[in-house]
Amino acid sequence: MARIEEDKEDLIADGVAMINRAEYSWQKKPATAAWDTVTVGYRADGSCSLYFNQDPFYQVDGAGRLRRAFVDGFLFRSDGATLNRLHRQRTAEQTTLLREDLTERELTEFQMVMKQHVRDFLDAVKAESMQIQRCVFQNPETPHQLPNTLTLILSHGADFLSPRVAHQNR
Repeated sequence: MARIEEDKEDLIADGVAMINRAEYSWQKKPATAAWDTVTVGYRADGSCSLYFNQDPFYQVDGAGRLRRAFVDGFLFRSDGATLNRLHRQRTAEQTTLLREDLTERELTEFQMVMKQHVRDFLDAVKAESMQIQRCVFQNPETPHQLPNTLTLILSHGADFLSPRVAHQNR
């Protein structure tokens, strides 16, 4: 695990695991908009990542269920039944990853906020208020796939979490 996290400065150039990716920007940013850009990336396995600026970030599986997220400086990982909030505790000698499960109330609030971000982005894409500024596409149909992906994410109720995401030792 990396000792220090840093923003990815250029997800279009650096996000090579996302074989189809695009950066959307406002044509004219509304005063109520919480973010300037949204970067969308699809992996070969069908999973999709949504970066609203750099934080929040949501990754969903091919079925539109949440796998991972980065929100307000915290990492989140699906446990199937809840989300694990992960926090790095640093000392001069080591970094320890601490895990805390979200309560039912926190999970409900998390889902509501996530869905609002996705809904706002879907509305902006449909209204053509946000358009692609930069992209890398292996599949030219990717922009047409986005509204379906966002709608799929929004369709989930209590089943919005993917099966447990295994911890990866590096």
